[in-house]
Amino acid sequence: MNQRKINKALSLIVLPALGGAFLAVGAAPSPAHAQDLTAAMTPMSAPVSLEASGSEDATELAACQNVTIRVKNNKSVKIKVLKMEYKSREDGKWRNESLPNEVISAGDIETVKSGAALEYVEGHKMTSIRLHYKKWCGGKWSVTYKTTDSTFDKAKCVYGKTYRIDTSGGGC
Repeated sequence: MNQRKINKALSLIVLPALGGAFLAVGAAPSPAHAQDLTAAMTPMSAPVSLEASGSEDATELAACQNVTIRVKNNKSVKIKVLKMEYKSREDGKWRNESLPNEVISAGDIETVKSGAALEYVEGHKMTSIRLHYKKWCGGKWSVTYKTTDSTFDKAKCVYGKTYRIDTSGGGC
């Protein structure tokens, strides 16, 4: 989004809102005050870029902040989580989130990431989360496996949301 579009949006949204605030308390701004308000909105330094992957959709800029990711290991062996992918209903794109290679014992539930910022999905409904992990088999780590979970409750991604991904049962 370019600076001209940002300034236009601000003038269409912010100035009328400020004028309404003055009217709400009983004092409309004088023409001099209105000019001061407009001048205060003029950038005094280099403009900040709000571009995200060439898209003009402002909702794509928001990351879902402070998300907690928990994993339940239903396997009969320990697993090591590697990363997860997530997809929202609104755009349908798989996005990556790295995880710290945490080992989870058989049958345990562990928090594998706290404070995550899931890119581009603030307020969007999550449809699927895919976990990439390895199993401990025969004294070594296996090839990478994936499991996809789409059974979570209240899937809308908001600040402080916790998601839990459950692996399927089984062993090596």
